[in-house]
Amino acid sequence: VTDNILKGSKHWQSAYDDLSFLLGIDLATDPKMDNTGRAYFLMRITGQVQALFYMDSPMEFPHQLTPNNWADQGISIGFFKVHPSGKYVLVGVMQYGNENFNIYKFDRDGEFQPLLVDPAIQYRSIVFKNEDEFYLISNDRKTQTLIKYTISTGKVDTVYTEPGWFGPDDYQDGKLILTRWLSFSESQLFVLDEETRKAKDITKVGLYYGGLFTSDGKVLTYTDALSTKEEFAKFALIDLKKPKKLKFLYDPKMEVDDFAFIPRAQIVMAAMNKDGYSELLAFDLWGKLVKVPQPEIGVVTNVSANDYGDIVFDFSSPRIPPTFYHFRLGWEKVQQMVAISTFGFDFSN
Repeated sequence: VTDNILKGSKHWQSAYDDLSFLLGIDLATDPKMDNTGRAYFLMRITGQVQALFYMDSPMEFPHQLTPNNWADQGISIGFFKVHPSGKYVLVGVMQYGNENFNIYKFDRDGEFQPLLVDPAIQYRSIVFKNEDEFYLISNDRKTQTLIKYTISTGKVDTVYTEPGWFGPDDYQDGKLILTRWLSFSESQLFVLDEETRKAKDITKVGLYYGGLFTSDGKVLTYTDALSTKEEFAKFALIDLKKPKKLKFLYDPKMEVDDFAFIPRAQIVMAAMNKDGYSELLAFDLWGKLVKVPQPEIGVVTNVSANDYGDIVFDFSSPRIPPTFYHFRLGWEKVQQMVAISTFGFDFSN
């Protein structure tokens, strides 16, 4: 009788559809947050491919941005980059797994348009200059070229090229920080002047995991250049007035799986690998530790932050399927953003 009454309700079908959707979520990953507090992430419903979603508050109903028919066309998402203003998102997509990523722009209201589409070109490594312009790499499998794209005009400017694999990490005041990869274990940082388009090496060859500008124009990097063979990599600062001279910043004394930098707060947020599980670590540009909340025992990946100290990160554990969490600097606890279905299994013990 109860079953018949429920199914006879005018709300039955909409409630059934919504619950079927929510209870079919088996993955929410790769979170990024803009300066308005909107979180973007990739989410998968069981039996489907990942799509790009967003939410403005924890545990609200996820809103889908990318279209469902992309799956029918063999189109999948390789990466996405959120503009800090929150006005749009750039999405790198590929068809049939060819890894030749095209770039689509999705506005905040869900309208979208292709910006860079070429079946023979791989576009990657997006760095914003401002709201209308961004830099990225164009790779035709023979030559890699740094280009600048202007959204308002659709103009593509060729900026710089060199042999081998390289890509931009950050932009500030007419300068680009780029990483040159010589092998999987050797890299080098260099600066490109936007006006003269001349490159200048700022480190020796070593192992550098990218470079990010601080608010005073220095460069933050994570490197093994200050470590012995028995030590883990360390964080360091580079003064562009004295390139190739590293200033020690902080030694985590364990492996760093991922890190983000919050320029306005001058704080580095890192996920540390402690015996296979993760701990969050934060410190300022003077090497002073900053207290941050910790998730329960599990694994943290894909740490990201906006300019105002909102941090999001992927998390999974023996009890919690892959989802993501959020906290703001100064908080004492982390909050789960998306509930992932356990499909009836009880993992509490």
